[in-house]
Amino acid sequence: MSFTSEVGYPATINDDAAVQVAVASIKRHFGEGAVSQLAVPMMFSEDSSFMLNKVPGAYVLIGNGDSSGLHSTTYDFNDDILVRGAAFFYNLARDHFA
Repeated sequence: MSFTSEVGYPATINDDAAVQVAVASIKRHFGEGAVSQLAVPMMFSEDSSFMLNKVPGAYVLIGNGDSSGLHSTTYDFNDDILVRGAAFFYNLARDHFA
């Protein structure tokens, strides 16, 4: 009998400076009330955790409203957030790299 161990996804850990850049951009373009930081960290892994292990960054949730959780058969993506989500990335890039 043999034992095989597989490495899964690493924890998704945000860089504090990158979080501050994202938060500042959100507040600048969407207002103070647009940012809600979690009181307790979420325990999950994500593909981007591999990238965050190499390059400092921040995993930001844009909010979907009232819906079931991801990977649920009853999940309903809120199409109304598409423009806001794209605007977030556009503004973040302009604020940080311009």
